[in-house]
Amino acid sequence: MTSVVGGFAGAGTPESHSTIKGVFGGEGFKKNNIFVMSDAGLVLMSIGNNGIVLIAGTGAICIGRCMSQSNGKVIEARSGGYGFRSLSEPGGYQIGMRAIDAALKIEDGRKQEPTVLYQKVKEYFGINNLKQLTPLLYSQSDARVNVVEKVAGLSKIVLQSAHEGDKVSNELVKETVDELADYIRTVYNKLGINKTVVGLHGGLFKNPNSDELIIDPLKKHRNLNRLNIMFETLGVRKGDKDPLFEAMKFTIIENTF
Repeated sequence: MTSVVGGFAGAGTPESHSTIKGVFGGEGFKKNNIFVMSDAGLVLMSIGNNGIVLIAGTGAICIGRCMSQSNGKVIEARSGGYGFRSLSEPGGYQIGMRAIDAALKIEDGRKQEPTVLYQKVKEYFGINNLKQLTPLLYSQSDARVNVVEKVAGLSKIVLQSAHEGDKVSNELVKETVDELADYIRTVYNKLGINKTVVGLHGGLFKNPNSDELIIDPLKKHRNLNRLNIMFETLGVRKGDKDPLFEAMKFTIIENTF
């Protein structure tokens, strides 16, 4: 028997599940052996479908599930996951755009604290003048994905600059940590649980400077330090559990009996 376990961005509705299952069914897979969920739902399966996961990459999403102690029903909660273009969506794209904004304020002569980001943004995009940035950000629609990836990639420069002591970069990273902490706090309160695991996954947590600038500050954050939570990185650090492998094991075993 061959089972297919798939996590897809945007596959959080019964309609999307049915569509994706139909694609695999058309390739000869038996629909009863196809398990489809969102990418965040798949990571949640890797911690036994019980707890909270925070995924931060280009954008961010936090979801949680637990069993209600009063009626035995599954409680689900979510925060974020509305797309990287949302102004309140913490992640690589938001950090990149904030870095660009900081550089542009200096370019215009608006009030802005000195920052190495002014020069580093120009170097990153390979331009001599920030006025050359506009056509790069507003490329043709067929190049939109590349623009998003390029902007999100700027977050690595921001994290490195923050590590080196640039004050503006540090503030940008702290704002992101505050928003990620708010995601966790919101989901925790919605679930109404006393103790849980928070699994961290995604490109933002894989950065070499994320322990110092994101993960440790999250663990000590003022909005989270009173909550009974334990953090666990998933597929982020060497020695971590492979979230895809763990999710496949859990999903197949749970649906075997």
